[in-house]
Amino acid sequence: MSAPGYIIFTEEIHDAAQVAEYVGKAGATVGPFEGQPVVLGGQPQVLEGKWHGDNVVILRFKDVETARGWYNSPAYQKIVGLRLSATDSRSAILEGVEGADLSDCKVLLLITQVVQDADRLATYAAAAKPITASHNGVRVITSQNPDVIEGDWHGERIVMLGFKSADHVMDWYNDPAYQAIVNDRLEAADCRAAILPIFGA
Repeated sequence: MSAPGYIIFTEEIHDAAQVAEYVGKAGATVGPFEGQPVVLGGQPQVLEGKWHGDNVVILRFKDVETARGWYNSPAYQKIVGLRLSATDSRSAILEGVEGADLSDCKVLLLITQVVQDADRLATYAAAAKPITASHNGVRVITSQNPDVIEGDWHGERIVMLGFKSADHVMDWYNDPAYQAIVNDRLEAADCRAAILPIFGA
């Protein structure tokens, strides 16, 4: 089993009709690459920072090479201009955590970070891991240096966690143990975070 590859799109939509035309054509290009939708739209519930866009799409592939192959495929490149001219889009390809099981999750927490103090952020990450596990959070992405493919992507360190519900995210976030360390992250990086609904969950 290899680590999955994800493509994350954050979009500010300017022409909804043209985006709908694009969506009607895009699905057929994903199938040959066995891509799966993880998040398909929906207003992000912003938890931290100035989030970009009003629409988020996340696709999962068997690995980053397959994700890149889909994006660069002639079939997709034939239609991608519809989306790019109808949105302000920022997107990146990232490697996921091998074996991450989202079967019990209904939402994702996506955190993008521009790192300013790597040592302090590493200390935070080590302390946060058992707290996240105690809330049954699933580590989906813990990636550095994403492969930016569109726009002014925010952050060179990306973390994505799966939870059973938005309420479970807030229980984790407001846990006194987590609150005791969260400022280490917020002061070590410029962070943006949003809760996103998992497609079909």
